[in-house]
Amino acid sequence: MAPPEMIPDAPAPAKKGWRLRCRKVAMKTLMWSIYSGGAVFAGIFVILCFFTWQEFKKLEDKLRGVDPTVDATFDGAASRNVTITHPVTADGSILVNINALASLFEGAAINAAILLFSVCFFYALSASLLMCTCTTLAHPARKFYRGLCCGGSFWLMFQSLNSAIQFQSYQALTSSLSKKYDPGFNQDILVSCFSFGYMAAIAFLAQSIAFWFWRDKTVSTVHVGPG
Repeated sequence: MAPPEMIPDAPAPAKKGWRLRCRKVAMKTLMWSIYSGGAVFAGIFVILCFFTWQEFKKLEDKLRGVDPTVDATFDGAASRNVTITHPVTADGSILVNINALASLFEGAAINAAILLFSVCFFYALSASLLMCTCTTLAHPARKFYRGLCCGGSFWLMFQSLNSAIQFQSYQALTSSLSKKYDPGFNQDILVSCFSFGYMAAIAFLAQSIAFWFWRDKTVSTVHVGPG
């Protein structure tokens, strides 16, 4: 009886397969890093929006305490028989109704509230897709959900950019009012607010690009023999 033949050891995994696994791990790590970074920047931006809105309210309250002949509008001045011969001063300032300023500040607050809702909704949905399923979003069969997260990140980028530009547009106004009426407005909070808004927009843009390129071209299958 012939002796049993020795079964050779299985060949070492191919170098190409090892590189593919390393690329998948690196892409997954990069994806989660960008995803977490976008959440951090968006959270800080929303918090700073709240504190900036509080500064707007303090500014509004202090401006309502100044001399009414200073903040009178043309219609209000006419009702009190106040004659205004030079509505535009030498430094380019004009008389503005405080209620109009309050409307501008309320618009910024509403925009920030919409951004907060959008960020919470997106991260609740995307986190459920990323962590509550057995299949990764990089799987070819989940391209719809990956595209949904990609589009949501791109939309949040526009919302963050819009909010940051809106808050930055108030910088010259609040600086002028601070110099004229000395209300003690904290410019550092405003600058930090729209700065983190721009950083959040960049993070969401990078997140959208990462979702777009996070895909597996090959799917590994495991064959189970009988028994």
